[in-house]
Amino acid sequence: MIRGVIFDLGMTLIHFTGDWKIVLEESWQSLAEYLLEEGYRLDKERFVIAFRELFESRLYERTVDHIEQPTTMLFHQVMTQFGHIDLPGEVIEQAMERFYSVSEAHWTPKKGVKAVLDGLKEDGHQLALISNAGDVPNVHRLLDKGKLKHYFNPLLVSAAEGIRKPHVELYYKVLRAWEMPPEQIVMIGDSLMEDILGAQRAGIHQIWLKEHVDTQKNDDVADQIQPEAVAATFEEIPQIIREMEGEGRL
Repeated sequence: MIRGVIFDLGMTLIHFTGDWKIVLEESWQSLAEYLLEEGYRLDKERFVIAFRELFESRLYERTVDHIEQPTTMLFHQVMTQFGHIDLPGEVIEQAMERFYSVSEAHWTPKKGVKAVLDGLKEDGHQLALISNAGDVPNVHRLLDKGKLKHYFNPLLVSAAEGIRKPHVELYYKVLRAWEMPPEQIVMIGDSLMEDILGAQRAGIHQIWLKEHVDTQKNDDVADQIQPEAVAATFEEIPQIIREMEGEGRL
């Protein structure tokens, strides 16, 4: 019997409708403009280049070491390069909100998300969320925007945990919180390398959501990481769980 369901956030519960390259560039520009508005002396172009280079280098490194450095930490590093060391907390908070506000405008809940989550809750399932996000307030704003936060407990964000999926400890933390064995839990996510592999390492069942996936990243590991089940759309998830239970796999 399945008693708990863990969800990924980005491209699982919510879908990105923008162009990442354009959105990131606008995000760096917006951050630099905020700092100039607050009176910080820096060369805007040099700041954007420095932040972009550090941000993109960590995007790659964290896929290898599975260590999460919050975006606030990267921001501190870049600001230190420009001679700004002691930053007030409210400046950091507002800077991150300006940075993420650009991308947040392009996220929207997947079709049928609330109906599926309501149905799972009504059936007695516990729901959790594990997100590989670099900023905790960003995750909370996205969940609040979609009116989804109340569904999930626990709600784990890599920026706060210091580690990223597929690190198995994130899954173990949910197991401990729920006091459930792994065979009674299923993970739902769009990334084979992060969501599915991590669940497999923890002994948790998995459903790979193929809707709006990053095809290239998943194709690169498709031969090595094979999910237990596949959902073409979010709305198929409850039926797949029932089918897995009927086949005795859960």
